[in-house]
Amino acid sequence: MKHSFLLFLSLTLFFSLESNPIPDNHISTSLSSSLPSSSLPLPSLEESEKVKKCTEHVDSKKKCLVFKCDGGSAHDSAARAIKANFSDDYEIVVINIFEEVVRSVDPVRLITFRKYSGEDLFNFCIQNELAWFANYLWDAGAWCIRKQQRRIESLFYNFIKKESADCVISVIPIFNGALLQAAQKLQLPFLMVTIDLDTTYFFNGICEPAYEKFLCTFIFDDPLLNKKVEPVKIPEYQKKVVGFPIQPQFFEIKNKKSIKEQFNIPAGKPIILLMMGGIGSAASYYYLKEISKITLPVHVIICLGKNEKLRKKIEKIVLPSHVTSTVIGFTNRVSDLMAISDILITKPGPTTICEALQLNLPLLLHKTTKCAPWEYETYEFVERNHFGMCITDLKKVNECLIDYLTHKEKLLEIRKAIAAYPKGNFFMSLRPLLEELLTL
Repeated sequence: MKHSFLLFLSLTLFFSLESNPIPDNHISTSLSSSLPSSSLPLPSLEESEKVKKCTEHVDSKKKCLVFKCDGGSAHDSAARAIKANFSDDYEIVVINIFEEVVRSVDPVRLITFRKYSGEDLFNFCIQNELAWFANYLWDAGAWCIRKQQRRIESLFYNFIKKESADCVISVIPIFNGALLQAAQKLQLPFLMVTIDLDTTYFFNGICEPAYEKFLCTFIFDDPLLNKKVEPVKIPEYQKKVVGFPIQPQFFEIKNKKSIKEQFNIPAGKPIILLMMGGIGSAASYYYLKEISKITLPVHVIICLGKNEKLRKKIEKIVLPSHVTSTVIGFTNRVSDLMAISDILITKPGPTTICEALQLNLPLLLHKTTKCAPWEYETYEFVERNHFGMCITDLKKVNECLIDYLTHKEKLLEIRKAIAAYPKGNFFMSLRPLLEELLTL
């Protein structure tokens, strides 16, 4: 198993080729030599000033590299949210480390002749309920990265230097020890945005950080979650609770009637949203099959994520007349679907959980199989704060649904508990921190 042990952690970096821009003087020389001067009208003074101001604004923007990966969908979602909210003030460049940095030494690419990557293997495991194998590879990977930290640090150093970055932001786990060392050597601010409730893997290779330009953010200020990072001995000034990087549409006021009409969802039925993260999972099929036996009239919205191969299988499930369904692929309208739903069945991934909490949506968490090691804390967090419950036996899902849907006061109490819990606004909190970091 030693070879599979290394499969997921292809963690050395490939420098993607970058075309050199043609200098401005070369362009102007080429143009002037090929066109007569009369065909090149001079801009007006007003136009020249506008161009000058625009150029100065672009040049004055600080360049921030946001390191992410596509193992799961949470890191990509966080990176996109950061880019969407900060691009007006900063030049945000999102870097997929497996594609742009560690590509050349990815064992999965080597074995499959560059057809598949370590991310592909991880996502395959998640989609097919093989979390036990993914967990083994992940732990092995974290260990391998620590053993090769100097080499990986050197690759990050060269990559960041080549990009002429002003700031480094990470939304990924396990690589941050190397990233911190590289940023420190370059004397660049390093902002580590943790997006899991259990942040243990984000601090892989980090212990007692003393770099003054380093900050790490957390989703919630929870005493039990805080204990997870105590062994790292992070100075208090480097820890900031800012919330989760959620897309702006989750803060909008929704027209529920209009949304239901757009998706052709019948009125008067409780709505169950079945969603197993952006990558999607075969678990959706088994849940719908079980829900098809429910005695209550319900409408089920099934979000497949990127797992489109599930569609045909799910659409073959025969539903009784009182159970209707809508099957949706990967969508950017999750906030709308959550807004009209009464209850969400999902896995304990951070993006979906935090999005649901933002909209005060009661949760039923999929716990019939193993999950990623950093997701176990989510189960306890949800139950101890009374945000919902865990499904440990698939055959009991209808019992839970009937209990909630026939006792509306229970759902109301859950919504109140979620609404009362401090969630923060990531972007309002992060903006001053980023500005402060860039002035150090």
